[in-house]
Amino acid sequence: FFFFVMALQAIKYIPILRWKQGEQDALRKVDAADRQWMLPIAEVQVVEASVAQPKLEKTMLSSAGADFPIGVDFAEAGRLLVPHSLLADRCKRLKAAGIDAWPTIRVSHGIADLAGLSHYKGHSQIVVRSRSESTPLKDVQAVISALIKECGKDVEIHVILDMYAIGDADVATKAAHLQPQVASLSALSKVKTVTVAGGSFPLSLGGLKQGGAHYLARKELEIWQAIRKLPECGKVIFGDYGVTNPEPLEEIDPKKLNPAAAIRYTLTNTWRVLRGGGVKTPGKGG
Repeated sequence: FFFFVMALQAIKYIPILRWKQGEQDALRKVDAADRQWMLPIAEVQVVEASVAQPKLEKTMLSSAGADFPIGVDFAEAGRLLVPHSLLADRCKRLKAAGIDAWPTIRVSHGIADLAGLSHYKGHSQIVVRSRSESTPLKDVQAVISALIKECGKDVEIHVILDMYAIGDADVATKAAHLQPQVASLSALSKVKTVTVAGGSFPLSLGGLKQGGAHYLARKELEIWQAIRKLPECGKVIFGDYGVTNPEPLEEIDPKKLNPAAAIRYTLTNTWRVLRGGGVKTPGKGG
């Protein structure tokens, strides 16, 4: 119970996960002393036909456990918008199974159906996720206001300003762009936390020379550090996509692939990447 309370009161890190096997395994192995400060966001890739979601329930219990919360985001589970009623219902069912599932709502989906936000009534912790570059602040505020109206005074809202794929963005420019959003949202009484997240890990490692170590800048970390120094932004939380890029990989003919082994380490301020040769390359074999 102690760890559960700490997780609710003092979130320090929000990792965004595609909820693939490797990420589930990694989350399962996180020590409780570290897990208590984390709110993982699971981008569920498939919504099962069964209302009980047996596969999702199994992976959530195994990886997220029952002691700590996890955000559940269905926005990547198909081309069509997942109805608010479905996300709210599935999170309630996960809670009934012992999983502290927090509905994670994309602002674009919330704006598309503000009336549908009434389905989240009864959920005390809700995550609102916004694409910071393309979503107006007024839309984020509108979704938050609608949730407070529908869910009552006891609801607590956690906002993620998602920079998505960062690339070679200028750190100071990004920080300056985000400052008004962070400051404005942090001032709202029902907003418990504001997080700045993003991913700058390369989509492909093909441009890195084989053999030896490469050190890559963690741009999302640098931007977060810069924002914290700006007015009214000192409490902003850090989030990232780990050692993956947020952009989806293109469909490639497996016969044309020459996969290469790569080892990725997250260091304090950089990533360390060791890249081997392609398995089809003569004399290399990974």
